[in-house]
Amino acid sequence: MSAPRVSVCMPVSRSATEIARSLASVLDQSFDDVEVLVDDDGDAGRAVVERAGDPRVAYRRNDPPRGFVSNHEGLLARARGELIAFLHDDDTWSPAYLETAVRALDADPAAGFALTAYRELPAGRIAPHPPAGAHTRALPLLLGARYRVLPSATVLRRAVLGDVRSPWPRLSCADMVLYLDAALAGWGVAIVAEPLVAYVLHPGQISARELRFREDLARLLGLYRFDDPTVERLRRRRAASAWLSVARARVKAGDGEAARAALAHARAADDDMRVHAEATALRALSRRPRLLRLALCAWYGVRGVPPTTEAAPPR
Repeated sequence: MSAPRVSVCMPVSRSATEIARSLASVLDQSFDDVEVLVDDDGDAGRAVVERAGDPRVAYRRNDPPRGFVSNHEGLLARARGELIAFLHDDDTWSPAYLETAVRALDADPAAGFALTAYRELPAGRIAPHPPAGAHTRALPLLLGARYRVLPSATVLRRAVLGDVRSPWPRLSCADMVLYLDAALAGWGVAIVAEPLVAYVLHPGQISARELRFREDLARLLGLYRFDDPTVERLRRRRAASAWLSVARARVKAGDGEAARAALAHARAADDDMRVHAEATALRALSRRPRLLRLALCAWYGVRGVPPTTEAAPPR
């Protein structure tokens, strides 16, 4: 059997309704030269695949469950396509998603992966994304702004995998190594500004999981060092920013000890005066609950929104 052009990798663990919605968005693509690999950490996916009745879909149940990182690694090992796409089981694609991403990669042989814009549901806002077009230097793009790069909005070349570290670090943002390692190896990125992916935000992602993601991102960035001083500066700044974000959330939750630990990491990551100034202020707040309450009231008065919406305390 000849290899398909695109391997669609679906690590699933949610309800049958969510899995069915995501899978349907794959099978409705205008680009149909695909294999669809469903690796299930639960038990709802089998019935969904059987109901779909599409011979392009191959199902495998993980017993015991493999977890986020191992499930992705297992799918990559199974994929046969020249191009590889991920779709998580709570996200969906517009019908033209694959066709558009493949066209962008065909037009730019130097691009190791294509990223498309996406909408955040249920709000429906288009998330911030890099400028459209071909970018030969991907590292400044990935490190220089706070874009959330989604696996569900990524199509990459199989050739990129030879430049990616293995195994992935056991972190919730481990997929970032795909982008950072590819960029470090010299691959560019093709950006599609049309929002062709729907990314579902859950309450858990706004609280405990979001906080874990920020801390894991800071730890992952700590695994890298770049020879280019400009890029290295961006890495350090992004890592410090992530640690400061964790510290702010911990302060608001009243966990002064955890906040001060995060602040120490932020200071170590970046010696910028602004980082140290904010760290000093947050450290003072972490030790003075009354001052913290006044600061939160001031935040609410200036911003007009509850201060806990940025990062609620973990539940």
